[in-house]
Amino acid sequence: MCGIVGFVDKKNRLANVEKQVLIDAMARVIDHRGRDDHGSYIIKDIAVGQTRLSILDLSANGAQPFFSDDKKVVLVYNGEIYNYRLLNQELKNKHQLKSNCDTETLLCGYLDEGFDCFKKMNGMFATAILDETKNQIVLAVDRFSIKPLYYINTTDWFAWSSEVKSLLLLPGFKAEMDESKLYEYFLFRQVSGAETLFKNIKRVLPAQVIQYNVKKRQLSVERYWKLEKKDLGQIDFENVLLKKLERSVSEHLLADVPVGVQLSGGVDSSLVVALASRHKKDLNTFSIGLADQDWNEFEYSRIVAKQYGTIHHELVFTEEDFCRELPRLTYFHDEPISHSHSVPMFLLAQDARKDVKVLLSGEGADEAFFGYRRYLDLYKQPPNQGGIIFSNAFGKTDIIKKVLSITYDPVAALSYRESILADAVKLSWVDQVSYYDLRTYLPPLLLRQDKMGMAANLENRVPFLDYQLVEFGFSLPEACKINAKDNKILLKKIACQFLPEPLIYRRKCGFAQPLGAWLKNKEGFGAYLKFFNKQNERRAFLNYDFIRNLIAEHSIGGADHTEILWTLIGLELWLRIFIDGIKPEKIRAGL
Repeated sequence: MCGIVGFVDKKNRLANVEKQVLIDAMARVIDHRGRDDHGSYIIKDIAVGQTRLSILDLSANGAQPFFSDDKKVVLVYNGEIYNYRLLNQELKNKHQLKSNCDTETLLCGYLDEGFDCFKKMNGMFATAILDETKNQIVLAVDRFSIKPLYYINTTDWFAWSSEVKSLLLLPGFKAEMDESKLYEYFLFRQVSGAETLFKNIKRVLPAQVIQYNVKKRQLSVERYWKLEKKDLGQIDFENVLLKKLERSVSEHLLADVPVGVQLSGGVDSSLVVALASRHKKDLNTFSIGLADQDWNEFEYSRIVAKQYGTIHHELVFTEEDFCRELPRLTYFHDEPISHSHSVPMFLLAQDARKDVKVLLSGEGADEAFFGYRRYLDLYKQPPNQGGIIFSNAFGKTDIIKKVLSITYDPVAALSYRESILADAVKLSWVDQVSYYDLRTYLPPLLLRQDKMGMAANLENRVPFLDYQLVEFGFSLPEACKINAKDNKILLKKIACQFLPEPLIYRRKCGFAQPLGAWLKNKEGFGAYLKFFNKQNERRAFLNYDFIRNLIAEHSIGGADHTEILWTLIGLELWLRIFIDGIKPEKIRAGL
C-alpha cells in the first residue's frame, strides 16, 4: 500500500534538481499513506515517486519504483493483488522473480501482456507505468477504483497522484472550483464520472486505462472490464456463493503484518468476522459508536465478538470529536466529505492502527447483493430511468434551485448518470439499480474507505468487492436479492449459518449520528452554520438569505433541513481549505 505521484514537465522548464525537489514534495504531502519507505526516479522531463506502507515483502526487495531488467519500464503501484502468488507461478516460466511482492507481479504481467495483464489481476490497485520503449505513460486502476488515482493534462503538465493535494504543488497550477458541477454535487453530494469539483483535475474511472504518449502529447482512454449479466445455469446458488465468499475473505487476509476487521455488528462485517476467524487466531475486531445506545451497535458487535472469540475493541466518540476532526479530514479527503460517517471511520482507523496495519470491512455488500432498505420502497413501485437516477439522491431540486444563485444546466449535470443506465437498458429494473449504484453510489464510499484509512496510515480492504464475487452477485436471479418482505435474501440466508437470526434481520444503524439535533447546538456542530452569517458571505454562487431561512426553520423544528445544511457545511470547509488556502487547524478558531 502506498501513495504514488508523478509528472511530465511538458515544456521541460525545470532542471533535474528542481524536478527532484518537486517530486519529493509531492510524495511528502501524502506520506500519511505510507511512511515505511520513499522512492523516486527522474529521466528527461519525467519524474515518478512513491511513499510506501509495507504490507507484503517488508524487505528492500519490495521497494519502489520497480524496474524491468533493461530499466526501460518503470512502475509505481498502490494496492494489493490478492491472486499474485497464483500469477507468479505462470510468470516464473519467463521471469526470474526477485521479490515476494505483488508489485513485481504487476510489472512482469505488463511486460508480457501489456494492458491485458489487468484482466488477470484480482485485487485493488492504482498504478503508473513509464514505458520508454513505447514513449508512453500508463495509468490504470482496479475494476471498482478501490484505490483512487487523479490526473491533470494541461499545456504545461501531465501529472498524476493518489491524492489531489500533490497536484496542487505543480508550478503554475491553481486550484479552482468548477461551478458547473455544483448542481450535481448538491443533489448527490458527489460529482460523478471522471470529473471532480476541481477544474482540470480528473479521476481515473474503475477498470480504466489512461495512455499518455509522451512524444506526441496525446492521451487515450480505454476500459479493460465491464460488469455483465451471466447465465449461472442450474447450480446451488447458496453453496457457490459461500465458497466464493470464503475464498475472498481468505485472500484478503493475506499480509505480512497484523490484520483486523471493522465490526459494526451488521450482517456484512459480522459475516467477514465469522469467515476470517477460521484463518486468524486472536483476530482483532473494532467497533465505534456514540455513548447513547440509540446511536451505536455495540450490543450486536459484542455478540459476534464473543461468539468468535475475537480481541474486541470499542471506541466511543462524541459530538466534540466530530466537530474537531471535520476540517482536518476534509483536507485528507481532497473532496467535500459526502458522508458524515467519514469522521467515525477515521477515528476507528486511528484507534485500530495501534494494533493492526490492515483492516477488513463489509463495504460493498449492499451494492453487490441488493442490501439497501430503499430497495424495498422501489420494489413496491418499480422505477423508470429517472426514478433510478434520483433513488440515491440526497438533495431536493426545489431547495437547490433556491440555494444556488447561478444558472446551471440540470440535464447536462445528469448526463454521465444517464450514460451509465444506457449501458444497462436491457436489464431488469433490479439489475439496472444494482449496476447504477455500483457505478455511481459506491465510488464515493470507497473513496471514504481509502482516504480515512490512509489518513491513519492504515490499509482498508473490502472482500465483498472481489470482482468474481460481484459478477456472481450481479448475475443472481431477482428472487435471490429481493421480495416484497426483504432484500439481500441469499446473503442473509448464508449468514444464518454463522450468526443469530435477530442480528441478521434487524434494522442496521451503521455509523449514524444525530446530525439534525447537533445542528441545533450552537456551541457544537451548529457552530459551523456561522459560515453563512451575513458577515461571512464570500460565495457569489450562494443565496445566503435563503440559506439563513433554512437554518432558522431547522433550529425551531419547523422543517428538517439536515441534508442540505450538511452539504453546505461540507462544501464550505472544502472551499476554505483547497480554494482559499486556509489551514484546517485555523478554521474552527475563525468561526
